[in-house]
Amino acid sequence: MLLNDTMTMERVCPVFPRGIMLPGASAGLLCLVMFLASCSSAGNRFDVRSFVARSQNDSIRIGGMPYLCREIARRFAPRLYDQQKQPADSLLWSWYCVGALDSDVLIVYYPTWSSETHPNPVLNELYSNVRGSYYGLPLYDIEYISIRLDGVRGRMKAVEFQTAFVRDFDAYIVEHIICRLSIQGDTVAAITYYRTNGDVVHRRTVSCLSQTSVSVDLRITTWNHMLGLICNPDAASGRILIPPLRKLSVVEFDRYRFGRRSQPQPMNQP
Repeated sequence: MLLNDTMTMERVCPVFPRGIMLPGASAGLLCLVMFLASCSSAGNRFDVRSFVARSQNDSIRIGGMPYLCREIARRFAPRLYDQQKQPADSLLWSWYCVGALDSDVLIVYYPTWSSETHPNPVLNELYSNVRGSYYGLPLYDIEYISIRLDGVRGRMKAVEFQTAFVRDFDAYIVEHIICRLSIQGDTVAAITYYRTNGDVVHRRTVSCLSQTSVSVDLRITTWNHMLGLICNPDAASGRILIPPLRKLSVVEFDRYRFGRRSQPQPMNQP
C-alpha cells in the first residue's frame, strides 16, 4: 500500500486546473509564485561544507565493521520508482556525501534530473528563464534525500526528503513539504510533515519498513520530482530508477549553486 500523503492534507496546497492558457502578465505572475514556492527552502540551511564530508575512499565504522564511504553510499541508496507517471526529464545521476556525526553516519543523496519541465508549455518557458537566472545553466533539477544511520546498529535512524500534498501529477503549483521519518524500533516510523518555515502541518505513525530494510522506497509524485513514501515495496509497480552515484565535491557544490537549492535540515538536530 502506498502512503497517501494527500488524504488528510488536501487543503494544504490548492491544485490549479491544467490546460488553462493565461495572458502574459498572469502567466508571468503565476510563474514567479511557482518559482518562489519551489525555492523557498533554499539557502541558509544544510551546507555540505558545514560538516566533515569524507572522501569516497575513507572508511567509517558501522556495526563494528569498517566500510568505505562509497560502499556506504551504495548500500543505503534509496530506491526511486516512477509509479504514477514518467517525468518528462531524465534522471542523470545522484550526487552524494557521507560524514560521521558522533556515533551516527550521515548520507545525503542529490538525485539530479536533466531539467524540471512544467506541463504547460507557456509556463515552462517562463519558469525555465526564471530558474536559469537564479541557478545558472544547465537547468538541472537537484533534489535531496538525507539518511541518518545509527553507526552502532547499522540501521536507519532518520530519513528526510521533500514531498507534496497534491493528487495531480501535473498540478500547476506544487508546494514543497518537508517529510521527516524518525525510525522507532525495526519497522515503525513516526513521520512529521512541515513547511519550509518550520510549521508542522501533519504527523502520523506508520509501519513502513521490514526487518531487513537498509533503505527507503520512494515514488515520484509530481512533474517537479517531489517524492512520496512507499509503505509496501512488494506491492510497488513501475520502473525502478537506479542513477549512477557521484561523490559531491566542494567545487561542484559551488558551481551548481547548491547553497541556493533545497537542502535537508541541519543534521546536528534530532
